[in-house]
Amino acid sequence: MPTIDQSVTSLIAVRWRGLTKKIASLASQLPAGQLEWQPSADIRSYGAILRHMAFWNRFVAAKLRGESADNQANELPIGEYGTKKKAIDVFTSSANDVGVALAEAGNANVLDTVVPFLEHNAEHYGQLSMYARLLKIVPPASRT
Repeated sequence: MPTIDQSVTSLIAVRWRGLTKKIASLASQLPAGQLEWQPSADIRSYGAILRHMAFWNRFVAAKLRGESADNQANELPIGEYGTKKKAIDVFTSSANDVGVALAEAGNANVLDTVVPFLEHNAEHYGQLSMYARLLKIVPPASRT
């Protein structure tokens, strides 16, 4: 497999870490007592969004390492990660693991594997920002 320039991998890693911090910072501002609150019945709670992103972060890290990865569950179990702290911790640790796997990777599958999930997590950041606004919380990245 052809290698990609290390500066591209480094740039993706910087963007990944920045987005991870932004999501974790926003999630820390959301009320613990409303972890499973949903703006409407047909969309995920913010706890479910964090568990969903953590599931896919684990998938990305495994794929970057050339390991087989579950692509069926779509979300980590609420029974294991049903508190705000556990949901944020598993999101953060899984995202940090992607960063480690990214640093270890060095082939073309980095772009195919990570870029779609960078976009995926950014989309969920936008969703969490809207949840925050509905809860009368200004996202930390939007504060002056």
